[in-house]
Amino acid sequence: LRVGGIKGAPASGILRQYSSKSYPDHQVVGMPALSPTMTQGNVGQWQKSVGDKIEPGDVLVEIETDKAQMDFEFQEEGYLAKILAPTGTKDLKIDSPVAIIVENESDVAAFADFTIDQAGAKSGSAAAEPAPAAEAPKQSAQPAKTEAAKPAAPAGDAGSRIFASPLAKAMAKEKSIDLAQISGSGPRGRIVKADIEKFVAS
Repeated sequence: LRVGGIKGAPASGILRQYSSKSYPDHQVVGMPALSPTMTQGNVGQWQKSVGDKIEPGDVLVEIETDKAQMDFEFQEEGYLAKILAPTGTKDLKIDSPVAIIVENESDVAAFADFTIDQAGAKSGSAAAEPAPAAEAPKQSAQPAKTEAAKPAAPAGDAGSRIFASPLAKAMAKEKSIDLAQISGSGPRGRIVKADIEKFVAS
């Protein structure tokens, strides 16, 4: 499964799938690396609740670092079965378990008592090796993206901070649009995909 973020970002929020006698098929969602230098992050506001259906492109949760606040966009369908890292959780390392996703809504209730220790034990034993291998081929394509994205930071620091979803940022870059010219319609003025499309149409 793929996890959303800035287009071209290294593998992050890796999903690991499990099936056991105790629990139905499920995936453990890890803390995503939303930039090539990110090593840990804080959990902001969850945009989905346990039991909610998730559609491709939906924002699952806000992730905060010392430099920025970004949306963690999910790119597959499923249901949020368990939140392992509630809002306010600090300094979670990349790939630390943050949530459980299931394919069937009927499986959500089975994870009511699921703990982060169970998820951590599974992710440590089942997928410690694949993560570096998945990141390696993608990092080579990242520097150009990083350099292009950096100039936006001073603009946010100079005045009011600009909040935009990774998808909106990617669209703005592709179309050479200055995000400062756009009024966001998302929560707290966040610029979303629809705002970019509206700006282009105008």
